[in-house]
Amino acid sequence: MIRRLKWWRWYDEIDEHVFVGAVPSRKMALDLAESGIKGVINTCHEYEGPLDIYKEHGVEQLYLPTVDFTPPSVEDIDEGVRFIERFVAENKDVYVHCKAGRARSATIVMCWLMKAKGMTPEQAQVYLLEKRRQVLATLYRRPVVQEYYRQLQETAEA
Repeated sequence: MIRRLKWWRWYDEIDEHVFVGAVPSRKMALDLAESGIKGVINTCHEYEGPLDIYKEHGVEQLYLPTVDFTPPSVEDIDEGVRFIERFVAENKDVYVHCKAGRARSATIVMCWLMKAKGMTPEQAQVYLLEKRRQVLATLYRRPVVQEYYRQLQETAEA
């Protein structure tokens, strides 16, 4: 068990301004804010987050409550991707989290990679796994990911 936890990191940098990870404790939320995180996407249906800390430190949270072990909706994914795009365009850092940083949050970041970097779902899956080993290895097969990718393709062709 200890060996397994050794590589389990609380969060990982996916891109210069995008981080994905587990639900932050109050102390970690404070550390994130003080280290320059300006946006947070919280997909935890079970926890709204340390709003007082975010407010005190000027951190904007997008709350997309999603039940654990279920993917976010395509609409929530799109809203999350737009949130990330806005912060990246402003040269600001974003922390995207769910409870463990394996599925709900990683689904949104995967879709952002597809849109921002022109990746296929498979390419985004490989890239995410290189950056964060504990990401669920089958995210790219989720129907919402495939649907989001299909919509991106249709938009590109129009």
